[in-house]
Amino acid sequence: MTLKQVTTFAGIAGLIAATVALPLWLDPNLPGELPWQRILLNALPLGLLALIVLGLSRRPMLSVIWVFALTQVLFFVNRVKLEELREPVVFNDILLMPQVVTGFDLLGSYVNNGPLVLAAFVFLAFNAIGWKWEKPAFGWWPALAMTILSILLLISLSAADKPLGSLYHSGLIVRMDWEARDNVKANGLIASLARSSSYILYDFPEVDPVSIRRPDFLPELPEETPGATSDYPDIVVVLSESFFDPAVLKGVEPCQYLAQFCELESEGQSGSLAVPTFAGNTPRSEFELLTGIPFATFGGLDYPYVSVVNRPIYSYPWYLKSLGYDTTAIHTNLRSFWRRNSAMPKLGFDRYIALEDIRDPERVGFWPADSVLTDQILALFEPRESDAPRFVLGISMENHGPWNANRRSRLPDSVADIPLPEAANDVPDKPLQQFLFHAENAVTELERLWQFTRQRPRKTVLIFFGDHLPGLNQSFDALGFDDGQAAFQQLTPYLVMSNFPLRSRLPERMPIHQLIVQVLYSAGLPLGETYGNLRAAFAQAQAAQDDGRKQALDEYLEQLQITLLNLPLP
Repeated sequence: MTLKQVTTFAGIAGLIAATVALPLWLDPNLPGELPWQRILLNALPLGLLALIVLGLSRRPMLSVIWVFALTQVLFFVNRVKLEELREPVVFNDILLMPQVVTGFDLLGSYVNNGPLVLAAFVFLAFNAIGWKWEKPAFGWWPALAMTILSILLLISLSAADKPLGSLYHSGLIVRMDWEARDNVKANGLIASLARSSSYILYDFPEVDPVSIRRPDFLPELPEETPGATSDYPDIVVVLSESFFDPAVLKGVEPCQYLAQFCELESEGQSGSLAVPTFAGNTPRSEFELLTGIPFATFGGLDYPYVSVVNRPIYSYPWYLKSLGYDTTAIHTNLRSFWRRNSAMPKLGFDRYIALEDIRDPERVGFWPADSVLTDQILALFEPRESDAPRFVLGISMENHGPWNANRRSRLPDSVADIPLPEAANDVPDKPLQQFLFHAENAVTELERLWQFTRQRPRKTVLIFFGDHLPGLNQSFDALGFDDGQAAFQQLTPYLVMSNFPLRSRLPERMPIHQLIVQVLYSAGLPLGETYGNLRAAFAQAQAAQDDGRKQALDEYLEQLQITLLNLPLP
């Protein structure tokens, strides 16, 4: 045999071995139960990828290097995501790949970049040597045919009605679409990615509002008389990144930390929110807040701004615009991150101010300071020609993770003076200390907004809340929570303050998708029929003692929330 034949044979044998061995080596969930099915379903997509690489390079040995590198990258990213967010890689992450480049300032802070740079140089060196040393195993036309066929077969995995795709919708796979972690545990990472590739965009159902049966026992809505636009209050909503009350941790007393926030709570109404995410994926909380729809409505979908908000969606900003409001969203991060640049206009915002629009923003730690967000919010209320009321959503960034040694080195020495519960002192880099420093800054900016609000002649409502708990996984594991539940099950605090009396008490505990409608009602704004029924049904469901009534109200709420997706925009 010639050297070319030997390398070709060895390379093809290596590719076959790699497609089977790499998932078994890198995926702790394999082989598990039903071993041969799981191995097949995880090897098949990788095998098709290997054929695509082979077709493009025509060099089997070089293709082994590529397949090895790509598989390592996939499982490395999956491990980082699990450590930080307690969620595995999902297929829709592929659609967000441009963020890896544009948002590397954020994403790159979660890893040690030195070894990654070294690995990239080694990979490029192997490629240069392999390309020069290994001769093409076959001509361009067979390679082109192989590449095109493999690409088509790989794409067909996303179609449940195609031969290969049907494998991932059959009895060979355990279906758990509602929970990505369970999917991966039951089927392996690569098989789960193939399974979820068929469920990227939400299929909007057609629901006729007339067909929804309103429970007979639900009180009729009071008549609403729209007021003058000039009488409506300005509404400022601050989504405070990762903000939570440390008093939920074992060994931490109420108001032991963030004492200023406790004082502010006496100035308004406060409570707790159930949020749909942990440690990241803030758009889930944003989506629920702005639409009144639980993201769980969409089953196994992961990212609302990718899968759902790909067309204009009826929302509170759209509704407030129909009342004459001017709507603005502000975020101190890159405009395109999480595809907010596409989603915010579709959710009814007249303008979206992002990091690119802010000149020389001050940074505290890794990210723009909360004071930068406050400056942008206050600037919107400088004297203006229009008397239209404003709805402003501000999304902060300062307390975004990660909390590591690199971040700590950027913080003032005074951070070390923040006392911690004994168990948290043993966690490397003391991330809870870092979090508390930034959380104090968030409360300072809340105080600044409240002083502005209370002195205004125009009626104004200020809403402040945390979007999710931070990814302080080691600290949370060391301390635990008072209620004994996991970190992702914890609630976040909200605080509503106004410079005029609100007409009703807000629920002490509610899902985040109820926050805006409850505040609008308390502030005396008209809600219209759908939002009015949404608020009334939720209030009745919370108070219901009869299981039958509660079930009827829950079903009615689900129908109303689906209806919101199809309401015509004002």
